[in-house]
Amino acid sequence: MIWLANVCFLALRLSSANSALCAYRIGDREGTGYHKLMAEIHIKISLHGEFSHIQKKKSGGKCDNIDLSIIQPLRMWYSFKSETEHEFSDSLQKHECKKHRFDDEDSNAFIMRAMNTCKDFSGYLHTVYCRVDDRNRLNVVREVILQDRIRSNIRKNGCHASYQFAMPWGLRINVLNRQEYSVNLTTEKFFIA
Repeated sequence: MIWLANVCFLALRLSSANSALCAYRIGDREGTGYHKLMAEIHIKISLHGEFSHIQKKKSGGKCDNIDLSIIQPLRMWYSFKSETEHEFSDSLQKHECKKHRFDDEDSNAFIMRAMNTCKDFSGYLHTVYCRVDDRNRLNVVREVILQDRIRSNIRKNGCHASYQFAMPWGLRINVLNRQEYSVNLTTEKFFIA
């Protein structure tokens, strides 16, 4: 009986351990920080990172050198020097590599995996980050994390409990666990699948 319980527990861990998790930042003229900067340079949506793995040990120097030629055009995974400067920097990619690469990956392998997984992705809402617009009674979406599996309870961060959800460009979205969404970073589209 104990053996069966252990096998079931292991199967459950393995079934969720390798689920793809793609996080996307949304450009928002009325927002702040990176979201506002993105909108100012006309980026609607850009990769934040691929979160399917959390690194448990220090990366050492494996994430110090990022080959940006893997990310073309750069606006697909845009990283700013700071929250107030439009200048590009590879700091976001380095941070995500240190935090989410697999043990056997170097920075280039991580960047390629993230781009291959998240560049054109369909999935279900895992987490929604909001900016509350009380005047229009809306949760304006600042960031979404999509997962390739249905999540029973979608996390809502900074969202008003009774407001509807909308992208900064007006698309209303349903925050329902069975609603599938698609992202295409080449065309900068976020849409209901």
